[in-house]
Amino acid sequence: MEVVERSSVIEAVRLVLARYVRYADLQQWQDLAGLRTPDGTFTPHRPDGSAWVRPEGRGQISATAGAAGDRAAR
Repeated sequence: MEVVERSSVIEAVRLVLARYVRYADLQQWQDLAGLRTPDGTFTPHRPDGSAWVRPEGRGQISATAGAAGDRAAR
């Protein structure tokens, strides 16, 4: 991979990560889920390392992230 191509890839990853964090901060769960592929998965883990849930697809990811955000706000 050439330096220019590598720099472009790094910048693209930074932009996606910035969007992810912003959507999470603003609790925009559908937008956050939209950063994943339609059949993507997301597996958040508990402090002990065990999987909490494993939603599949943007709809389930959005619902799970929203539910987790609601619990954290309490």
